[in-house]
Amino acid sequence: MDGLSDAAEPAAAELTEENIRADVAAMLPDADRLAATGGDLIACGLDSLSVMRLAARWRARGKQVRFAELMERPTLREWCDLLAAGEKAGDPAGEPQPEIDESEPFELAPMQYAYWVGRDETFALAGVTTHFYAEFDGSGVEPARLERAVRALARRHGMLRMRVRGDGTQQILPEPAWRGLAVHDLRELPEDEVRHRLGEIRERLSHRTFAISEGEVFDLALSLLPGGRTRMHLDLDMIAADALSFRIMLRDLAACYAGEAELPPLEFSFPRYLARRREERERARERDREYWQERLPRLPGAPALPLAVAPERLDRHRVARRFATLSAQQREVLAGHAAEHGVTLPMVFAAAFCHVLAAWSEEPDFLLNVPLFDREPVHPDVDGLVGDFTNLLLVGVHAGSARTVAGLARQLGDRIREDAAHSGFTGLDVLRELTRARGLARQAVAPVVFTSAIGLGELFGDRIRECFGEAGWNISQAPQVWLDFQVTEQAGGLLLNWDAVEGLFADGVLDAMFDGYAGLLDELLASRRWTEPVDSLLPAGQLARRAELGDTAGAERETVLGAGFFRAAEENPAAPALCWGEREGWDRGELAARARTVSGLLAEHGVRRGDVVAITLPKGPQQIAAVLGAVHAGAVFVPVGADLPRPRRHELYLDSGAAVVLGEAAEPDSPVPVLAVTAAAAERADRVPADPESCAYLIYTSGSTGRPKGVRMSHRAARNTVEDIGDRAGIGPDDRGFAVSALDHDWAVYDIFAFLDAGASLVVLDDGIRRDAHAWLDLVGRHRVTVWTSVPALLDMLLVVAEAAGEPLPLRIALAGGDWVGPDLWERLRALAPGARLVALGGATEVGIHSTWHEAGPPLPGWPSVPYGGP
Repeated sequence: MDGLSDAAEPAAAELTEENIRADVAAMLPDADRLAATGGDLIACGLDSLSVMRLAARWRARGKQVRFAELMERPTLREWCDLLAAGEKAGDPAGEPQPEIDESEPFELAPMQYAYWVGRDETFALAGVTTHFYAEFDGSGVEPARLERAVRALARRHGMLRMRVRGDGTQQILPEPAWRGLAVHDLRELPEDEVRHRLGEIRERLSHRTFAISEGEVFDLALSLLPGGRTRMHLDLDMIAADALSFRIMLRDLAACYAGEAELPPLEFSFPRYLARRREERERARERDREYWQERLPRLPGAPALPLAVAPERLDRHRVARRFATLSAQQREVLAGHAAEHGVTLPMVFAAAFCHVLAAWSEEPDFLLNVPLFDREPVHPDVDGLVGDFTNLLLVGVHAGSARTVAGLARQLGDRIREDAAHSGFTGLDVLRELTRARGLARQAVAPVVFTSAIGLGELFGDRIRECFGEAGWNISQAPQVWLDFQVTEQAGGLLLNWDAVEGLFADGVLDAMFDGYAGLLDELLASRRWTEPVDSLLPAGQLARRAELGDTAGAERETVLGAGFFRAAEENPAAPALCWGEREGWDRGELAARARTVSGLLAEHGVRRGDVVAITLPKGPQQIAAVLGAVHAGAVFVPVGADLPRPRRHELYLDSGAAVVLGEAAEPDSPVPVLAVTAAAAERADRVPADPESCAYLIYTSGSTGRPKGVRMSHRAARNTVEDIGDRAGIGPDDRGFAVSALDHDWAVYDIFAFLDAGASLVVLDDGIRRDAHAWLDLVGRHRVTVWTSVPALLDMLLVVAEAAGEPLPLRIALAGGDWVGPDLWERLRALAPGARLVALGGATEVGIHSTWHEAGPPLPGWPSVPYGGP
């Protein structure tokens, strides 16, 4: 379906197996490989565009066959059997045409609707038109003659006279809204001024927004240059026409300009096409719905690329192009290598692109947006129509499981072939379902696009060059698209374009990605990297920086939680340990004694090293003594909130395998014995040694399924985090922390052992004020707290009340983690605690409290949060 045939395929009395084989052989780049591939036509190089053309040809010759059926069974034998058994199709030209008034409003096609919605500025990276702008550098183009040709073109193609109404329908107007040819006469200007003026024209036209509600869907201008040179500027809103239609427009414009014999009239139209296809589209949609509903939960998300700014915060949507070319010889060489590995050339370009995306993405699995050229030959004139016939596939890429170019090309080919066979449920249908299921309203679900036009022929043919000159600078843009990669044919070779929203990425990222892609193609041309794992695509400097950041090795001083505290208690028992309210509270000696009493209580009830002990106590000093007592006994402690409903507490006791519970009082109906920590018990002098690799504690997280799951953490893992952050933050005996976090949050684990093991002291809250930020402010000032540790929301609460009270804070450092850290916190903290440091920490409970560190500074322009940090 190349879109350029001048006549329909002549009907044949019978479509024989010999005819079928001949048709297929004519489409194959290497028909001799058919036997070597076991008859797999896709492996022989037959792409989806060729399959569409074959389906159209055979329908025109009387066989009822669908593209989807051919894609499902892509072997010559199965195609022959399918066509032999298939029903006869009617002559498209003889089919009754829908009776419609073409001056009346009619529905938008699916992609047109998406483009229309994409103009809504409430969506991220929306509020822009989907358009294509191109320049043609030639000589001697005559303005009056060109204007006549454009008006003839608009009379021929109704979609160049369309407008989009406020109700989301479209209507073809009697006359185009085009204001006429704008002529820029620059012939008498010096060359430097000519270049400047041409740059201004390009800047103005290439990112314009058409008033489609008033019928503005295209524009054409002409610059007259010194020496008889000309530059034609053509801009098209893609809501009126797809890429293939752009080619048809140019072909017909050249014919009108050249004054050739009048073009044959079009007896069919885009509104008639939509009306004719409406019923079949609905049947196909229902037929393929179940396939996609089953696939939806397994589809990955958008590529997690390194963005400089959140898309919704980008205030200027500007697209920049990077491009490379392959000569005809290079194309032939690459196609030969692809055939040797049983993959098609478009899939090679797609696989290399996906490997580059995976190298820069946080995850190797992501969605790729792949447009399909989807013109059904329901009438002989369809191939000459201007309109938007595009469909989309949302392709799940799994670069992590296919680490070679050849392997990923095969994976993508298989995936696209199967998905394309079920494209009746369109890519836009899939987008809507994903958006609804994942709560991604107004976010881009699949913002990276790959388009292959290999097999469609050149966009700018010889006649266009003869009339208007060589195609020069051009660019495309679309709403909610970050990066659009197009492969098109050019002079027998290929043009590779990357159109990207420049401001979305940090300086140098797109250049490095494109250089990585070009380098990978060079290796493939040299017959390397086809079957070896693709790695090291990142620039050498970036790899070195990652290695530097990743080099986190260091000496371990302590390998068991609590060891530092009990040693410090022996060396200096009078030093403060816990304080609360207006009291200094317990010194190290008293806290150690109370912890050993808890340890003795556990021993009396048969708790041995490695047993699980649940702790259900309100916030306060007894809770911390219970944690230290469990560690002293060599047990595994699991926090279970005292405020949880009783059935929920009992469920967690059983799920964790707790031997006993440390609580305020006995609980007769508990499935596990509850020991009151105030009960008299012999102080246990000896500390049960724990293996550093043994479990220290178990904390329940929310779980991805909604059911809490227990995370077991070893002494070594937690100790490693406590020591490393303590070193970076400089926590020592002179510091005082603030235990604001609940015990069932791993921030509390950090607080207890980071401060007490380092010989520092800790301010403890009681349950009555754990949510009272005004009381926190009083305690922070009263006890001269130097280090704050919490999730960002709790730090924000403290700052809010301190700002309202106008009270300075004694903090020297604030550690905030467990959520995004607002960019305003640094300035607000420094206003109340001059010179204080703010550190953003990150990492899941499963990796030992925290695993990333970033010391904040002045807010980065456009950033929604303080950066996540390095390991």
